[in-house]
Amino acid sequence: FLKIFLLINFTFFIGHAVATTLTIAFNFFMNNLLTYGNQQLKGLNKVFMGLVSFYLVCGFGAIANVGVAAYIYGSYDSHWFIPAVAGILVGTFWNYGLSKALTWK
Repeated sequence: FLKIFLLINFTFFIGHAVATTLTIAFNFFMNNLLTYGNQQLKGLNKVFMGLVSFYLVCGFGAIANVGVAAYIYGSYDSHWFIPAVAGILVGTFWNYGLSKALTWK
């Protein structure tokens, strides 16, 4: 997603933030279908509440993700790829641990 937003002239920070927000929703639905298939949330209300829970959990991971990526990008004047991957790694570990404990309990 980030590459698309950079191509249409979003700043790195805004592009990374929007891409992260879209990725959270995509990850929720993939996790619900594949990763936690045996605990799959079903029904509109449960899926909606699960998505809200996932966004809350991942919101902190997203802040860390975007913050780390923006810091590296701004501090080292590097290509967008390395800061983006660093941010993704930070967010991934945070999100997995908390979403497993809170969203699919």
